[in-house]
Amino acid sequence: MVRPVAAALALAAACSPSRPAPSVRRVEIARRPGTAGLEPRGFARLGGAVLFQGSTPAEGRELWRSDGTPEGTTLVLDAMPGTGSSDPTDVTVVGDRAFFPASDGRTRRIWVTDGTSAGTRPTALFPESDRQSTVFLGAVPGRLTVTTSEPEASVWSSDGAAPATKLLGRACPGPCGVGAVVPIDDRLFVSLFFKSRPGELWRVDGSGEAVLVGTPVRRLVGWSGAGVFFARDDEAGGVWVATGTDARRVSDADVRNGPAGDAAALGDVLLFPAGGGSIGREASELWRSDGTAEGTRRVADPVPAPGTPRLHGLAAAGGRVFFLVDPGGTGAGPLALWASDGTSAGTGALATGLQDVPALVPLGSGVVFQARAADGALGLWRSDGTVAGTAVLAPLAAPIAALTSVGGGDAWFAGPDGQPWRTDGTSAGTRPVGVAAAALGAEPAGLTVLGQQVLLTANDGVHGSEPWRTDGTDAGTHLLADLWSGPAGGEPRGYAVSGGRAWFLDVSDPALAGQGYPTSSVRLHATDGTEAGTVLRRDAFLTSGCIGPPCAPGPVTVGGRALYVVQDPRTLAPQVWADDGTTSAPVPGGALDPIAWPATLGDRLFFVSGDGVFATRGDAIRPLPFPARPAALTAAAGALYLVGEAEPGVAGLFRSDGSETAPVLVRRFPDPRGFASLASLAGAAGRLWFSVDQADTGPEPWVSDGTEAGTVPLGDLLPGPAGSAPSGFAAIGARVVFFADDGAHGREPWVTDGTADGTHLLADLNPGPAPSVAPDARLVPAGPDGPLFFAASDGASGDELWTTDGSREGTRRVVDLAPGARSSSPADLIVLGDTLLLTADHPETGRQLVVVSIPGARAGPLPAPPVAGAPPKPPGATAR
Repeated sequence: MVRPVAAALALAAACSPSRPAPSVRRVEIARRPGTAGLEPRGFARLGGAVLFQGSTPAEGRELWRSDGTPEGTTLVLDAMPGTGSSDPTDVTVVGDRAFFPASDGRTRRIWVTDGTSAGTRPTALFPESDRQSTVFLGAVPGRLTVTTSEPEASVWSSDGAAPATKLLGRACPGPCGVGAVVPIDDRLFVSLFFKSRPGELWRVDGSGEAVLVGTPVRRLVGWSGAGVFFARDDEAGGVWVATGTDARRVSDADVRNGPAGDAAALGDVLLFPAGGGSIGREASELWRSDGTAEGTRRVADPVPAPGTPRLHGLAAAGGRVFFLVDPGGTGAGPLALWASDGTSAGTGALATGLQDVPALVPLGSGVVFQARAADGALGLWRSDGTVAGTAVLAPLAAPIAALTSVGGGDAWFAGPDGQPWRTDGTSAGTRPVGVAAAALGAEPAGLTVLGQQVLLTANDGVHGSEPWRTDGTDAGTHLLADLWSGPAGGEPRGYAVSGGRAWFLDVSDPALAGQGYPTSSVRLHATDGTEAGTVLRRDAFLTSGCIGPPCAPGPVTVGGRALYVVQDPRTLAPQVWADDGTTSAPVPGGALDPIAWPATLGDRLFFVSGDGVFATRGDAIRPLPFPARPAALTAAAGALYLVGEAEPGVAGLFRSDGSETAPVLVRRFPDPRGFASLASLAGAAGRLWFSVDQADTGPEPWVSDGTEAGTVPLGDLLPGPAGSAPSGFAAIGARVVFFADDGAHGREPWVTDGTADGTHLLADLNPGPAPSVAPDARLVPAGPDGPLFFAASDGASGDELWTTDGSREGTRRVVDLAPGARSSSPADLIVLGDTLLLTADHPETGRQLVVVSIPGARAGPLPAPPVAGAPPKPPGATAR
């Protein structure tokens, strides 16, 4: 049914003063209950709340917070707008703030939060890097330490207020990184690993001086107040400990193998697995060391020889170290739970016959863990270090994940339902937080205009994922065809239109739905937009293995025909076929796969396949004399533009009229980055707009009128090699709007008149360096004079629908479809007459179809004045 969006009833502020406010309504094909949870990970306590990563279809994996109640469990911020994930990992709390690395799609920055949306922002304390991997709490209380990997393994430290200082940096000729950062007293120990040379252990003192104290390092054993213990990667062997300016050998025990840091400390004493002196028993015994040779000795041999047992999962709590014993050493179990106070007499088994124990997690004076008992029952267990105190807290219907002690007497985890749970170590205190799964909705997708209606794929909960049609009204929204009876559906996709007909693919067996193409064979359908006119054109066949950009998601069309690739089921040899809705036949010259970068010019389709460029009207395919190694193709202003090889090692931009005459080289772009240096090609306002990635500038915006003199940069928006990565070029009158990141404002909309002086930031929608748009954001014009519509976030309202008329004051949010910081993540934006259709999400309704009126918009193609040397327009062509 059609439901008005309450927040859209007063939208005057969402439009430029010269345009009336649009109306917004939601077309609900179906509300379906959700089943997927937030899949929380990375719990960390900040004040009275717990922060964690949570994942939803609308926002991707982002930062959430919870006070332990359903109403107090909310999204903190959608840092990467849209359905992409910023992946906020390694949340580290310093005082009343938490720091975490997160990605905006291009750069991984360190962010800071006080637990609120308004108090969450990128911080400039640390250098930006694509490889900022882990955040550690440093050696000095209240300090934060960040590590980076290639091309330099480095460690940076900050008090959370002043810019970070580099404590250590080691150049890497190959793969390298920081293994661990260990604080002991006022010193910081850092282990580095390299592929091309032995590992190293460094010590950084309070003054910042770095000293190499151990090499060659094979692995870190663990650490305690006595120092950092490690195994050397040479004939010396044994257990080594670093405490000051050097390292010393304290035992000949074999500690060469095993995961780094699988040890636990009781004050200055480290308990760790070590070898029993024979092959297969490298981690079979429990040892202890206080950092001296005299204080290093074996504590227990849980499984005496023969055998190949393995000790692992050590965790300290309540004056004991808990660990698991795997008698067979295979990981398959059954396992035994042991505990030790560091003495032989105080070491013994607590439970046996356990399986599926991912980790032991300290909680209070004991540990909690998932385990499957000898009878097969799965449960959450607790142990206080005694046999009587080792028991099941709560049965589990399915495995849990991310069990983490967060302080305050609590441990949190992702429960069997994929939602956050918590436990205080008692049966009564083990419970779900109570967050309801977000609704699924009809999940409409693939919106495509066919005449006066829109085709789409949707799921009403009865027929499964099937083709639908809509004119934007409740009465005009119908199931087009139930291609597969029952709730499975065929997942139709790749709608392509020509000559009043659309073609699309679906899976040949609904039991295989959801597995994607080309996991199974597919079917080809054609439709004129009516149920009677929707027919199966070809039953099960194998199709192209290229189904994502730059390849079409389904068939491509030209001259009232659909072209599609058929692979021989025995040899997988490809052949392009054509279907006109009545007959299907192979296309001469079509032994090609894939069909990439499809572009239409006049009545012909051009595309890239392998190392060539081809043209067809649907009756035959012929190669064109285009340059070698074509990398991108698009049509703009009555011409074809191609990125290819101008000469060995040099990329070139070429222009063609589509004839068999060799294309004109517009400009060379010599650059070691290769042909990928030219990207985001788009025709708008009668010219070609694109990104050029050069060594000294990085990717920056360029424009071309088809001549060498008229192919010029629009500015170095972000000085230096990183570049502003422009994309999404779209015309509004004679100007063009695009997205770029100048480093100070994040990824935001920019506007240009085609000159460097006339290129400037349109609006900083999300103030500061955080982005307002996703890396793949699109600008959709309602007509040649606009407005443009796009999805963006202002940092407080999530990813929502915005509009612009090309002016700062005319760039505004249209409607906040999802409440608060939640995102509706508008997608599939498409214009039908004076109406904008899109899909958007809501926690209560799921993803649904949304219809926006566009008062005053004039639908039609953008004007395309010819460029120099462009071919004449085909007969009958007009520009409106």
